[in-house]
Amino acid sequence: MSTKRLIILLLFGCCLFATGEGVSAGELRFLPVKTTQAPPPRFDQAMATDREGGRVFLFGGRDGKRFFNDLWVLDQKKMSWSKIEIGQGPSRRSGSSLVYDQKSRRLILYGGFTTTELGQIKFFRQLWIYSDADGWNREYFKLGPSGRAWHGAAMLGGKLVIFGGYSGGPHPFLNDVWRLDLDNLSFERCRSRKQTGCWCSEELEPSNPKSRGAGCWTARRTSGQSWPQRASPIRHTASRWRTRSRKDCASSK
Repeated sequence: MSTKRLIILLLFGCCLFATGEGVSAGELRFLPVKTTQAPPPRFDQAMATDREGGRVFLFGGRDGKRFFNDLWVLDQKKMSWSKIEIGQGPSRRSGSSLVYDQKSRRLILYGGFTTTELGQIKFFRQLWIYSDADGWNREYFKLGPSGRAWHGAAMLGGKLVIFGGYSGGPHPFLNDVWRLDLDNLSFERCRSRKQTGCWCSEELEPSNPKSRGAGCWTARRTSGQSWPQRASPIRHTASRWRTRSRKDCASSK
């Protein structure tokens, strides 16, 4: 019986999340996972995976009545959820990005939004770092992305890259690109195609992805990303954006 290469996916709430790779000799299907405890039902949460440690983290989200700021971890070997009890940390929010840096073993949380008592939407311009040893710590910065939600974020080349999102206002959809140096926790906006290894913004490169929200994507060894809506997957090549066809995606596997 032949085997098939597959991506292991975790479906929680409305979030479908890649947590690893494997092979299968049978039918590909979703299997329900029963746990003794689990995060309360929600959507718009942030999730990240620790592939070496076999863990999946979940933060925040909302259920239509309230926002959450709890942090949970799923042990993929035992398939059991545990709530991480911590002191101070990010306030209740949803639409944030959450990325796990395998090298430093830290979670990086950015942005998100909530609603005030008056029903106004508040977008967060906040960077939070979590580690098992130190818990949550907020890192302050001057130069960096504006407050936003539903942006894309991924680790690439040892740095965190943030793209797009939604920020409200007269021009709510964003397409700027920022890179975070995790050694000194400083942001750099990627502008020029002349910068080696850095993406361009649409201000200087008209072929870049259009402004969008819900820009969820992930970076893998091939630097491939998947885009929502009707856009085709794209790839970062020679400091430029290039739209990839379905044929390109198939040939790169």
